[in-house]
Order: sequence, then C-alpha cells, then structure tokens
Amino acid sequence: MKKWIKGYEGLYSIDETGKIGSTYKQGRRKGRKPQVNRLGYAEVMLHRNGLMRKVYLHKALAEAFIPNPDEYKEINHKDGNKLNNSLDNLEWSTRSHNLLEAGRLKLINGEKHWKAKMTEEKVRQLRGMYKAGVLGCRRLGRIFGIDRSQVINIVRRVNWKFVY
Repeated sequence: MKKWIKGYEGLYSIDETGKIGSTYKQGRRKGRKPQVNRLGYAEVMLHRNGLMRKVYLHKALAEAFIPNPDEYKEINHKDGNKLNNSLDNLEWSTRSHNLLEAGRLKLINGEKHWKAKMTEEKVRQLRGMYKAGVLGCRRLGRIFGIDRSQVINIVRRVNWKFVY
C-alpha cells in the first residue's frame, strides 16, 4: 500500500518497503533513489514549489506507516543499523531512549563517539598511572588532554566502564 509523504501530498508517495515515487503532470510515476549521507542514513531529495529538500527515508516511512500517539520526535532503529528501514525495525522514540539504545548496542561508546578524546589504550594507561600513584588527577588530565573531572570518572569507572 502506498501513502503520501508528509509535506509532499500529491507529489511523492512511499510504500512499506521504502520505495518512493513521484507523480508528474501526465500521471506517470518515476522512482526516486535514496542516497546514503555522511552520517550513514538513507535520504532522498524531494522537490516542492521550486525548492529541493532532503528527507530521511526512515522518517518518511515512520510518518506514513507507524502510529505516533505520544508525539515523539525521533525514530529509533531497533537493531542499530541505520540502513535497515524495514517497518518492524523502526519505532518512534524520545531522544533519551534513542541514546540509551545506541549505548546499549555500543554504537556511540568509547572511541566511536564523535567527541571521544581517549582511546581504550589511553584509558588503560591512565588507570595504571593513577593506580601506581605516579600522578594526581589534575596532572593526568593535562597529560591526556582531558578535564580533571573526566579523569576521576574514568578512574571510578563511571566512564569507559567496559575497558579493563
């Protein structure tokens, strides 16, 4: 079953598999092929009133086929695969739930996190130096280029708890 894409009613439709079709003046349908962006999500360029916009495929699918009674703003990929846009893999989610799931699936933990300053090897070195009593937290922070509070969190295993 095909449904109109939200905001593009009468112009673009989408089916359960994620195939997007556009309607032209003669009534012919032409498919739109999604591209993978730098973040790893499938997106497609849609035109309306002379403007071109990027639309995430998973968002278009969720808006068309998955009810959102709680009016959540984000869509979670249950298996963590950003390109698996099957309807049974998508769910509406809060930001915090989406981040918790990403952490549970180890998608953003450790070195993979976009803001990570430490590697697993550096964490082991830092903990070893602290345990040996060689330096304090402030000096270790300067050496490793992180804040003193982050050193404390690493030593106490609040952060990087999966590294031994």
